Amino acid sequence: MGVKIERREESADRTSWAVRDGVLVVRAPVRGRTSIVTEVAAIVEGLVRGGDFRSPLQAVVDVRHSAFSPTGSEIRRGVIRLRRLGRRGRIALLVSSDFQFGLGRMIGLLSEDSGFEVRPFRDAVEAASWVGEPNGAR
Repeated sequence: MGVKIERREESADRTSWAVRDGVLVVRAPVRGRTSIVTEVAAIVEGLVRGGDFRSPLQAVVDVRHSAFSPTGSEIRRGVIRLRRLGRRGRIALLVSSDFQFGLGRMIGLLSEDSGFEVRPFRDAVEAASWVGEPNGAR
């Protein structure tokens, strides 16, 4: 089964994503109407359920230029969707502020039993390297 690649035009109010070399790369919009956490969970869900993505899932979610500030209930809804997939993987959150980093840590803690490791990063190269490592290598 091949990996489908979808590209969307980047804009200030739409999430764009693509699959590159087996890694899901998501760029959060500057202005968005939906929670990026819920939207990423929906993208992952669609790829996994469609059989278009291998396990473990590797993803880098770039929220550096967005107003990333999900509520607790948005985070819980996203984590519940990921947990229901019954898959494993790593999701790196690329952040730009201490506030975003703290939210990323909270998402990571809440995701612990979902099968997905989630960690915030400030450096894109470090984030990409981490998602590519075998689980448990760090």
